[in-house]
Amino acid sequence: MDTFYINKQKKLRKINSSDDQKNGISYKWKVGFEWTGKPFISDLEIYCIKHGKNPLRFDENRCPIPGCINHNQALNMKFINNHWESYLVNQWEKIN
Repeated sequence: MDTFYINKQKKLRKINSSDDQKNGISYKWKVGFEWTGKPFISDLEIYCIKHGKNPLRFDENRCPIPGCINHNQALNMKFINNHWESYLVNQWEKIN
């Protein structure tokens, strides 16, 4: 599948995750491109990394473990998606 992308796009597709150690959250996504070439993210998944070596995927925008700080407050997925997509667009502009 990676053969459809030019080298700059392949480089940007490698920017597909970020860990927030302070809050114990890991973000993972896929990078795609509109027909205009503008990048976007898809399949954004969020994990709690406060419970040992195996990250726990968020359920209903929160950690599934009751009592965890990441369980007590639901995340705004629209805001988070916009944040990482904006970051990706900024990185794309730097590459070009």
